Amino acid sequence: MADARGLPEAYPYSLDDMQRLEALLFSDRFPDAIDCVGLHGLCSALAVGPAHDDAFDLAAFILGAESIESDPDKQAGEDSVSCSPEDAAFLSDKTAALVRHIRRQLDNEQLPALPDEIETDKDAASENSQTALENWCLGFTEIVLTLEDRWFADQAEEVATLIAPILAVADVEDLSDDTELASTSLAELLERGSDGDFSIPERLVDLYLIFNGE
Repeated sequence: MADARGLPEAYPYSLDDMQRLEALLFSDRFPDAIDCVGLHGLCSALAVGPAHDDAFDLAAFILGAESIESDPDKQAGEDSVSCSPEDAAFLSDKTAALVRHIRRQLDNEQLPALPDEIETDKDAASENSQTALENWCLGFTEIVLTLEDRWFADQAEEVATLIAPILAVADVEDLSDDTELASTSLAELLERGSDGDFSIPERLVDLYLIFNGE
């Protein structure tokens, strides 16, 4: 399916699935969960980056924990959250579907579609729009830092250059001071995309080729 601009939709979900996903991620039960925009950033990193080989509990990771306690009669531990098996399975399924959706766009030589909040808000200065931009970068960055050894195992300098602006918007403090792109805002990334130098979708294509090219 395509949106009004003829671009692939950012999410491959039905309206019912999207509403259920939003209700789950915004539930008071999961105060540290990422939102849907952050989930798209996270899935973008999974789609373009090195294989994670089930290195961690992805559903728990999205909900802001290390593990899930599915037994309603047991108290969740300090690093776990209580979540029904049905909700955990739904979240895992929708995450995998989004990763496949982004990869399918890349395999079809399309620029990955970003969430509408980012496309719409690139010219806005409101606090809400800035939050949406930051959340996408935070979701992406969470995967990069969690799998840091794999992301920088090969072509580390090229990878670092491509992701530096995203890490900067996510406010990662250990960026090199002399990295020119570290001061680039996400709004600039989107505005300057026409020349191919700063576009986040085009950066995703380049990263995909690094990690998945022949």
